[in-house]
Amino acid sequence: MDNGNNDLREFGKFRLDTTKRVLWFEEIPVDLQPKEFDVLSVLTENAGEVVTKRELMDRVWPESFVEESNLPRHVYRLRKIFDRCGESEELI
Repeated sequence: MDNGNNDLREFGKFRLDTTKRVLWFEEIPVDLQPKEFDVLSVLTENAGEVVTKRELMDRVWPESFVEESNLPRHVYRLRKIFDRCGESEELI
């Protein structure tokens, strides 16, 4: 997952550039909403570990009150993106 560069995280055929805030599938940039990017960033930062819903909520929406339904919606959209790219295995 981690290539030694904290700004570039690789998983499957994807690369997440946390500095430029871009997700790449192979050489193609993937359109993500800002909060989708934030959720994916937290998950890839903690690759291989369980990240609780509370931790995700606190990290993605710090000091904000948001409905808990926001998190599953963003995870659903990320899974759909992975599926469209042919990565149907459980990445999240």
